[in-house]
Amino acid sequence: MGPGLYLGHYLLRMNPILLLGGLAGAQTMTASMAAVQDRSGSPVAVLGYTPAVPIGHILLTTWGTVIVGVMAN
Repeated sequence: MGPGLYLGHYLLRMNPILLLGGLAGAQTMTASMAAVQDRSGSPVAVLGYTPAVPIGHILLTTWGTVIVGVMAN
C-alpha cells in the first residue's frame, strides 16, 4: 500500500471508496477511477475523484513548465 492510502485510511479515517477515487483523481487517471467504480459497484468514487482532477491538472501543467524552464537554463 502506498503512503497516500495509509494516510487517508489510518490517519484521516476516510471511506475507502472515496479515498481510492481521490487517489485516482490526484494521479489524473480516469481509467483507474473507472476500475474502482466498476469493482465497488457504486458511483461513489466519483465524489473523491472530481475535486482532485482539476488540482492535479493544474499542478502537472505548472510544474511541467517550471521543470522545462529549469532544465533549459
